[in-house]
Amino acid sequence: MKEENKWFWKVKRKMAPLFAELFVEGLNGKGFEEILPFPSKYQAIKGDKNNFGDIFYKEQDIKEVYDITNKAVKQNENFSKQFNKVSNKIFKRINQLSKKVIGQNLKAYNNKQLLKIYKQFYNSFTAGPIITIQLFAIEAMTNEDSELVTSCKKICLGKNLNFNKIIQDLQISVKETTLYTLRKDLLKICIMIKKKNEKTEKISNEFLKKYFWIDKNLIGKLPIVSTNNRITAYLDRIVNVKEFNFEDLSKLIKKELAKNIEKEYDVHKTYFQKISKERSNSINKLTPNKKLIQLINSMNTFIEQRDFSKREYVKALFSFNKLLIEISSRYKLCKEDLIYYSPKELLKLLEKETFVAENKILERRNGWLVISEKDIIKIISGKELLTFLEKKENLELNLKTKEKTNSLKGRIVSSGKVSGNVRIINNAEDIKKFKQGEIIVANSINLKFHKLFSKAAGIIVDEGGATSHAAIFAREFKIPCIIGTVFATKILKTGQEVKIDDKKNQILIKN
Repeated sequence: MKEENKWFWKVKRKMAPLFAELFVEGLNGKGFEEILPFPSKYQAIKGDKNNFGDIFYKEQDIKEVYDITNKAVKQNENFSKQFNKVSNKIFKRINQLSKKVIGQNLKAYNNKQLLKIYKQFYNSFTAGPIITIQLFAIEAMTNEDSELVTSCKKICLGKNLNFNKIIQDLQISVKETTLYTLRKDLLKICIMIKKKNEKTEKISNEFLKKYFWIDKNLIGKLPIVSTNNRITAYLDRIVNVKEFNFEDLSKLIKKELAKNIEKEYDVHKTYFQKISKERSNSINKLTPNKKLIQLINSMNTFIEQRDFSKREYVKALFSFNKLLIEISSRYKLCKEDLIYYSPKELLKLLEKETFVAENKILERRNGWLVISEKDIIKIISGKELLTFLEKKENLELNLKTKEKTNSLKGRIVSSGKVSGNVRIINNAEDIKKFKQGEIIVANSINLKFHKLFSKAAGIIVDEGGATSHAAIFAREFKIPCIIGTVFATKILKTGQEVKIDDKKNQILIKN
């Protein structure tokens, strides 16, 4: 009997309908097909009135994605090189378009020119799963049934090595992440100012040119972060586009000069050498054959491309927001209403001045669903949405589970056994209440959690992957961490005692 292809909840993200549908359409794009077909044709994003979107996939589709990924990597010894070539080609077009828009006064464009630019963005964003394919590929290669994992387990068992430590080290990128490099570059400027280096102005201008798209509020937060926060800002609403400028840089430098930046800069200069050495040591302990080396290198390609794709995507969103602001102004629309248009509705607006009815916008503001089934993509809201959820897919049921249980399963991304009381973190107030030795329990981890890592005994997260904030921070601070529990924030209560068991990939609930 054929196994039922059920919907399952994957992650929650801030995302408005316009961007949700672009995201879903990209799932059907053919851009990566020559090197890595992405067969999943089922995706649903269910958004609430605050544009928090629960993202669902179908189980059998994702299993097929995993199988195809591992097969493609295994059979093609030039996979890493070819994947980089395809990805770079896609993002080269996106990057060229972004630069074109940033350097232009869009008010001087006529409607046809504006339409042309929109179509170019539309085609670029939907060329393929441009920021999804890397993530699923990493998950595929670190899945417990993958050849990479089973081969490493076998070697670790034979040599009495710590498998969890080995597999975590293999997921370390051999290249600096975008925002790590950004932080290091900023510290370099500060050091030059302290030393009154005559090249400071030149280096500062190069910095601004390189990081025009960055959020000034993120730079001083952490040495290692992803660009998820900036992506979320753009996907959730239309942001007033303002390039990071000399005034912003001056304010940041003034704050940094009050700190012990020399010490931090010294740490930064050697950090990637240190973790790269850890990775190399783990690989040497495995004494891998040519086949296993190929698998390890391919996974690292996906990890590097994940950071690269998000950086280029943020730049594109920066430019796209500039275009959306001009469209809303030209057609006398509230710019926040524009994100409740679908991509095709926005196309009709530009081609035929066809507006979406106000009542439809209001419906979507109260909740919406973007769903892709095979090649059909639609956005649903209002009574139609209620009927659809009740009688057809009932996607909400996938988030419900029994409240009484003595354990939770997940995936260990940072090794270690630990017991302690949990604290559910839903907002800033919860962060303020956090106590030394408690275990963080959250839907996801972001920059706001930084101040907790020196206090936390462990981290438990509903979602996440091998390169998520939770995984990166936990390994950086050497905190036991388990991700992908799905229900931890719904089952656990603040004050409950739990034990993270890294050998069994589970959480034991003691009371």
